[in-house]
Amino acid sequence: MSTLTPAEREHLELLLIDLATEGLDPQRRRELDALLERAPDVDPEEYELAAAALDLALQSGNGASAAPLSDDLQARILANTQGATSTVAQAPPPPAGKSATIHDFEAEKQRRGSALPWGLAAAAALLAFGGVGYFYSEAQDNAQKADQARMLAEAERVRADGLASSANDLEGEVSGLSNALATTRAQLQQAQLELEAERRRNTDSSERLTLLTAERDALAARESNLVAQLDEQRNQLQVADQLIAQLEIELDELQQLLIEPTVVEDRARLLSEADSLRIDWTATDDDWMQGSDVGGEVVWNNRTQSGVMTFAGMPQNDPGQVQYQLWIFDREQQNPIDGGVFDVSADGELAVRIDPKLGVAEPFLFAVTLEKPGGVVVSGREHIVLTAAL
Repeated sequence: MSTLTPAEREHLELLLIDLATEGLDPQRRRELDALLERAPDVDPEEYELAAAALDLALQSGNGASAAPLSDDLQARILANTQGATSTVAQAPPPPAGKSATIHDFEAEKQRRGSALPWGLAAAAALLAFGGVGYFYSEAQDNAQKADQARMLAEAERVRADGLASSANDLEGEVSGLSNALATTRAQLQQAQLELEAERRRNTDSSERLTLLTAERDALAARESNLVAQLDEQRNQLQVADQLIAQLEIELDELQQLLIEPTVVEDRARLLSEADSLRIDWTATDDDWMQGSDVGGEVVWNNRTQSGVMTFAGMPQNDPGQVQYQLWIFDREQQNPIDGGVFDVSADGELAVRIDPKLGVAEPFLFAVTLEKPGGVVVSGREHIVLTAAL
């Protein structure tokens, strides 16, 4: 008998999917083993079979020849797939007026169970013919962006190391030129003293006087040359220092990008928290929403003061004319709390973090309004287009 809460069971399913498709690190593997001990009704092998079906579908979709499976594995995949297909075929249609989108989370909960691993196989068939879900695409894009960011960070690090080495070489040259300049100036001063002493003696050694004068002029020219070289090296060193500082800033930004979680990862973390709230969006009768079939939900955790909103079928906005703005109604605040502005592209699908400008104590309603570009401090509430009430 399973002792898992709904949130723990959902987290267990996500871990099993990751194990079958891409593997787990030691910490997440220990977390999976602990959950499986409390859920004897869950068979991890079903997810491995679903992953095999997924691999077959992917290879058939891109024209590659798939590796042959054993007769036993093929029979088990076929039997489980037929069972999952039968379960889905008997599921009741969605209620009238509600869009059966990927954001219909209540229906998604009812469909979970033993058919979930074979949902992976069905998704593989869709993927083989070009169909990709919203959150899967975003996760793939974010992984690709993270790889590109790592490559950029490594390139910037190599450039910074090279410049630092060049700067060290320049510092050595500047030090050597400074020492040579000091020596030349001392020699010039000594030659000047000797020349003046020779003049004071008022001797007839004009040849000696000419030699000393030439030596003094040569030392003065060398001094001038060394000063010019020293100034040039100092300028190069200053430019190198500035470039190194800029590269260090860029490197820090790239490294921050690598460790910052994606919106999809934030939402998965919130769903794994037992005290997180999930509320579906409800469209209002505002003229802006006419003809739109909007789905999605709010996931909010009051303890961590963080949340993620998802949307499907939202009307596209022109950021230069109008923007969407989230408001959080709190029983301890006179006015609703600004949750940030956002835009929706032509496909109407979006996942966006909630950014409250004040601490939220006791929320009871989330609402989306249409406001001028940049948002407002206090909304006139002329155009409330979506609400999610506790």
